[in-house]
Amino acid sequence: MAITASAWKGISMAVFTLLSIIGFGTAIYLKERAKKVYVSAGDMFSAGILLAAGLVHLLSDSTGDFEEMAATGALNCDECFPWSFTIAGFTIVFLVCIELGVSDFTTRKIESKSHKHTEEEQTEIGAAKDQDEVLSKPVEDKDGNLKVIENEHEHRHDSVLSPEIMAVQADLNPLTATVITVALGMHSIIEAIGIGATNDVSVIQASFVAIAVHKGFTAYALANSLVNCGYWKKGPQRLYFYLSTGLFIGLTLIGLGIGWGI
Repeated sequence: MAITASAWKGISMAVFTLLSIIGFGTAIYLKERAKKVYVSAGDMFSAGILLAAGLVHLLSDSTGDFEEMAATGALNCDECFPWSFTIAGFTIVFLVCIELGVSDFTTRKIESKSHKHTEEEQTEIGAAKDQDEVLSKPVEDKDGNLKVIENEHEHRHDSVLSPEIMAVQADLNPLTATVITVALGMHSIIEAIGIGATNDVSVIQASFVAIAVHKGFTAYALANSLVNCGYWKKGPQRLYFYLSTGLFIGLTLIGLGIGWGI
């Protein structure tokens, strides 16, 4: 018996949820147990899957849709403007500008905090100079032997990580995690609506295969970014990890439900 469109939509909900959980678990496992080279390879492979889906699949489909609208008269133009490539190119440039702006802001803020921390330590070293000189002079122990107590002050400050710099880096984690959560969440709900909105079984099957192929890698990319931002650590930060990954799965199910309903 042939599987109906409604059954395919129900299968899609279950399979996409399972693939997302597998992607999340893989990111956590590689981060905690695997060598760094395997984690980097996973990052690059996931990035390649997402780029291929966007530039090879979605961009091609969008171009075909614009050409079809022009052929049916929905768009009144003899030679239509290449809107698909223009929008895609603008989006890439826009995201690159955001990344460069955030990166520059991050660098400047860390450098400012680091410079301030260095000045404070130099002041502290200057204030302790007399005491350091006394501690560095030879002293006689109880056996009459001369012993030099070395000054450890200068060595100590080199190994201390500035709390101000740590605070700046921690403040940037929510920004990075929020951006990728929103971006991948929107991607998930849009593609899910596409499956839910059609009752053509062949279209659902093709979309199901296309989404299933990259769903796990998308989930891996999201979870890996959250782990790198420190949201897999024990404590309140882990709550954000669960909220973000749960939102990713939830938006997929909501998108299918919205498309199914309309």
